[in-house]
Amino acid sequence: METRVKRLELLTSGAEVFDLFLGFFLDVAIALLELARQFTEFFSLDNVELVLTDDALEAAAEEALRHKTGARGLRTVLEECLLDVMYEIPSRGDVKKCVVDGDAIRGLRRPLMLTRSGQALNLWGEDKGETA
Repeated sequence: METRVKRLELLTSGAEVFDLFLGFFLDVAIALLELARQFTEFFSLDNVELVLTDDALEAAAEEALRHKTGARGLRTVLEECLLDVMYEIPSRGDVKKCVVDGDAIRGLRRPLMLTRSGQALNLWGEDKGETA
């Protein structure tokens, strides 16, 4: 019985819960920024600018938390969103920029790929007609 009481005290101690939350939050934030840097560098090898909006970074963290994978799951979340794009870009010379927002991370739409002239690419049969 004494062990259960001690565990309950540990779980309900505000300072300790805050410290755990802060540590977890910092791990996720650091991992997310590092992954953003890595993917940006990876895209730059093909002379493509990768833009991850603030909403995309927030959505990636939310998805990792939703899947209960935390910082380790962030790479998977970003790779799932960018997989088709990463295969498509090397075979094209006209892609200048790839913009990823929260909806792209959540799977509601594809990342926006823009040509050097600013025209949106329609690679997946979606008619958007967007320009930047």
